[in-house]
Amino acid sequence: MSLSRNSRRRWSIAVTLLAGAAMVAGGSFWATAHAAPAHASVTITLWSGLSGPDQTGFKKIIDGFNSSQSSVVVNYDQNSFNGYGTKLATALSAGQAPNMWTLDAAGSATYMSQGQMTPLDSLIAKSKILSPSNFAKTNWNAYRYKGKQLMIPLDVVPLMMYYNKALLKKAGLKSPVVSGGLSKVVAAAKKMTKGSSQYGMVIPTDWPMQFMWPTMLAQFGGKAYDSKSNKSLVNSKAAVDALTTLRSLIYKYHLGPTQYAVDQDIKMLANGSAAQIFDGSWQITNPTLNTLGKNFGVSVVPQFGPRKAVFIGDTGFALYKKNSTAENKAAIKFIEYYETHSIDMARVGDVPVYQPVIKSAAFKKLGGVVQAAKELKYGVYNPPIPNYDDHWLYDDALWPVLRGQSSDIKGDLTKAANAITNHLQNGGG
Repeated sequence: MSLSRNSRRRWSIAVTLLAGAAMVAGGSFWATAHAAPAHASVTITLWSGLSGPDQTGFKKIIDGFNSSQSSVVVNYDQNSFNGYGTKLATALSAGQAPNMWTLDAAGSATYMSQGQMTPLDSLIAKSKILSPSNFAKTNWNAYRYKGKQLMIPLDVVPLMMYYNKALLKKAGLKSPVVSGGLSKVVAAAKKMTKGSSQYGMVIPTDWPMQFMWPTMLAQFGGKAYDSKSNKSLVNSKAAVDALTTLRSLIYKYHLGPTQYAVDQDIKMLANGSAAQIFDGSWQITNPTLNTLGKNFGVSVVPQFGPRKAVFIGDTGFALYKKNSTAENKAAIKFIEYYETHSIDMARVGDVPVYQPVIKSAAFKKLGGVVQAAKELKYGVYNPPIPNYDDHWLYDDALWPVLRGQSSDIKGDLTKAANAITNHLQNGGG
């Protein structure tokens, strides 16, 4: 599937980032993973796959840290999104991973279960910065595994709704309708729908449905997986209701086009042929959307179902199990610096997770990302299940139903659920 640069960088959030490849053996490796200190007491190597606008903010923080003191140097290896999962998996399999890396919680679940990470509880016990009270509870707990804190939150990118203020105004709306239930949300979108010349609400039939689907599933009270029975729940009543609603928005209410290409919605919003679209928070800085100028609007995602929920893509820091004590302490020192300077991530569209930054006056002046931060308190995340893979959900159910190729919602979801369950119950192979 062809994804935009900004979309590719976050693919790991919705579909586990090749965690199963951790068993890959052999291949070339990078000798700098544990490079000897040059002009500092400790040098640590950091890998990341951030490859959209957020890499600019991330690199700025790293450079700032290296310039701010001389006891630790962060040797940063900026990876492109493509191949990052395989590179990290191969390094871990070879026993030669970097001191520190970034990944989402779901993509890290397999590594957590394999004991590849350093437990952090004792390392952060006395930290006034890396305390659970300084982070959203759901975000912090996403990185716990079997009672141990194995990662520290880096940032999040929630699903957002973007809108054209001029089109809302023409329809007599002062702001997007995001509450009151499905009927009110649909009624408002209908006011901005004029056949195929202008759509009131574009529902993706491709990326970023990987953000939209878990949002809808949670809003209807569902979850993707039951850890007790080790079974997929993507064919539950809540899942059927969620997919039925998504399909209805396209084929019953005709709020958006039936044919959809990745990033087509962004162009539609900018040229006035769409009034409202959905995408991740990193699109806040998208140059095409910003051609709207004062008419570019950013909103929280509407509540379509009985519950308030939105999917949040996440990234966190992990420390390698083979680190020395000095390397672990150095890494923690960097992470503390990162959190207190994470407003630089907000300036490129990612949402900081360190509450003192979110509550700061400087952050509150940043506009769209402030709307994104509001969603943290009711955010949902991908299930952190080792070897989890849900590509069948999209291939067997979501794409056929949303692209008008099937109307057997329950049957398609059941087929997908059975495939996911069989995958997990047979060791994820």
